[in-house]
Amino acid sequence: MHAHIGIWKLNDAGASSSDTMAREIGEFLQQQGGFHSYTLVRTDEQEVVAVTVFETAAQLHDALSELDGSIRLNLRHLSDGAPHRFAGEVVYDLNHVEPD
Repeated sequence: MHAHIGIWKLNDAGASSSDTMAREIGEFLQQQGGFHSYTLVRTDEQEVVAVTVFETAAQLHDALSELDGSIRLNLRHLSDGAPHRFAGEVVYDLNHVEPD
């Protein structure tokens, strides 16, 4: 698996507690081949960290490249510039499993 981490500094418009944009991005990514997970964490009033995981680096790259123009425009409206980006191979992944 391959992960992409984006650390976004938000402007006043992005400081809202609304999750509308995160849901829109998540719904889009979920439809792409190789999707594993998308998590958005608010780490500060004006900062969020997005962690996106796909089966392969190529699938991740393709999915992020295909983000709709309106989504990209909305992200620009909510942030103070481009995010700090990191990517790499997932070393370990454990998901919550309900006991039988």
